[in-house]
Amino acid sequence: MMAGRELKAALGRQLAASWARRGFLPEEAEPLIADGVTPATVREMEQYAEESEAEIARSAGISESTVRAWASER
Repeated sequence: MMAGRELKAALGRQLAASWARRGFLPEEAEPLIADGVTPATVREMEQYAEESEAEIARSAGISESTVRAWASER
């Protein structure tokens, strides 16, 4: 059975690896980890932003294909 300290270290390594898979360097991920931000939180925020952009574009009469083209340029 893992001791508390070992478990915390293992979870920290997993979280750091998740950030690395998203393209974050350790020094970029460290303050986010310290603030309790997870890669899942970032994914949710990105999805919300994309949905909001699409809704704004629709209300402005901009086509869905144009919105997707803009998103792919990022």
